[in-house]
Amino acid sequence: MAISARCAHARVRGLTKDNCQFICGEDPDGLVVETLDGQAFLALNGVQTASGTVQSLLGDIPQLRRIGVRSLRLSPQVCDMVGVAGLFRAVADGRLAPEEAWQRQPLCYPGATFSNGFLHDRPGHQLSHDVSAERRTA
Repeated sequence: MAISARCAHARVRGLTKDNCQFICGEDPDGLVVETLDGQAFLALNGVQTASGTVQSLLGDIPQLRRIGVRSLRLSPQVCDMVGVAGLFRAVADGRLAPEEAWQRQPLCYPGATFSNGFLHDRPGHQLSHDVSAERRTA
């Protein structure tokens, strides 16, 4: 994520940052910026620029726990956030296997492109592994 002194939403709508009229509220998950090929690349949200993918470490919770991570922050999105939080809690508590949670995740956030590349020393927008695919081929 990057922070800018200018508000991208205001500029796109021909407004100034000081008179933005909170236009970013019209795109609660951010204004999608696409590549020339039409692929989602970034999401502009006011002065913030984030990835065009949804980072999900749901399948990485066991690994994160082994290296000492004790908490994760979930960023609210326009989806079933209660369902998303429930999946994370269930995996963290050991009540649900990461593979099962990964398969359920799209039900909470239909149409999302998930990524976890940054954690795996790859470009952040990439999906390092799909635990549900690993389970099917194992």
